[in-house]
Amino acid sequence: MPFGPCAVIDADDKYGKAAKKLGVSNKYSDAISELRLGSISDKHLAKLSQNPFSVYACFLTACFAVYYCLGGSLLHCEGTALLGYVSAIAENVGLLTLRLKIKNKQSVSGISGMTIAMYAITYILRFVLVVPDLRWEALDEWTVKALSLASLVMVFDVLRSVFVTYQSTYQKDLDVMEIKYLIPGCLVFAAILHPDLSLWGGVFYSFSWTSCLYLDVMALMPQVVMMAKGGGKVEALISHFVAATVVSRCCDLWFWYYACEWVFAHHTEFNYSGWLIIFVHVVHLLLCADFMYYHVKARLAGSSLSDDLSLGEVEV
Repeated sequence: MPFGPCAVIDADDKYGKAAKKLGVSNKYSDAISELRLGSISDKHLAKLSQNPFSVYACFLTACFAVYYCLGGSLLHCEGTALLGYVSAIAENVGLLTLRLKIKNKQSVSGISGMTIAMYAITYILRFVLVVPDLRWEALDEWTVKALSLASLVMVFDVLRSVFVTYQSTYQKDLDVMEIKYLIPGCLVFAAILHPDLSLWGGVFYSFSWTSCLYLDVMALMPQVVMMAKGGGKVEALISHFVAATVVSRCCDLWFWYYACEWVFAHHTEFNYSGWLIIFVHVVHLLLCADFMYYHVKARLAGSSLSDDLSLGEVEV
């Protein structure tokens, strides 16, 4: 008789019979008799695929498993690398909350399609423009880039949900900040005012990189405006998306402060490019400060994470 999982589990249903002999109730004996490796795996995989956070947890585990196998260590990496990890993961968590909202409600009401479209453009530009060096010392940078790939995939999935799958639930009348005005404005502003990044790729690279930065700054604004025009009440998961994105951008500001630390400590001359990058990140956070005030206030007041957020009397 061959020895294998099917032969052991299925042979004479001995586990189910043993349970019955011991007087175990039918409910438990049926459960024992159904303990087959294949069926457990299928059920678990089905449940796993239905929960965006579970899928992301598996992806995150796989990324860091490879990272450690290649010799990486979070305990010994630089502070800027840690900030990159936190920023990428916070960004991913924000998008995951949107996926969870769409899955639970079968609706994209309250989600700004303009914000998602701008983030899709921003992430594409960022993925193309920011390419780490092909050297072993850039392992942390490549890992952050792998985590950012998840953001790119998820934002396109949300974009498809907004404009295709659940288009009938999209509140276009509230999504008034249209990208046909925002994107040209960002491009024109980037052409006029941009840091000097010619060391990495010339004038065109400086313009492209700055355009990506300005698009990222403005991308969240349609969502903030839409929330304000929605009667002052914001669904919990949408508010968590905005808050997680703001946390990610706080890490970006901190990252650039450390990356440009020489601006403050090692240069006597005023460094226009370093200060401009930091200034733009500060402006980004100031634009979201009003929302974060209400979000933090609700958390400190003991509001549950599942409670909708009240923005008070907000005029746009």
